[in-house]
Amino acid sequence: MADIFISYTSTDREWANWIGLELEVLGHTPHIDAREISRGGNIIEWIDKQLDEADHVLCVVSDVYLKKLYSSLERRGGQWPAAATRPNFVLPVFIEPCEAPILLKRLKRCDLHGLSVRPKTS
Repeated sequence: MADIFISYTSTDREWANWIGLELEVLGHTPHIDAREISRGGNIIEWIDKQLDEADHVLCVVSDVYLKKLYSSLERRGGQWPAAATRPNFVLPVFIEPCEAPILLKRLKRCDLHGLSVRPKTS
């Protein structure tokens, strides 16, 4: 199965955790920063490692996600290899209706917004 780096912003943590649990049920290995980086850990080094080693980057996309610095770095870091050498590397999952940036628009996407039940991970 696949190692999947889940890129999200703290506002969407519940979604990221729920998606991670669903991926585990399917036999995949999700990588979520809150689970893997200890307090004071080097997040940039961790992101770099995930972008190098993961089979996919799953982006939990919301308006906030598209505007935040770290999530934008993660998304863009995944988009370059997706465009050049790693097709289907970036997996956009939209959790609310929002306008996709031009490079993200061309990718197949999953829309979870409008679900009747919001994910609960606790």
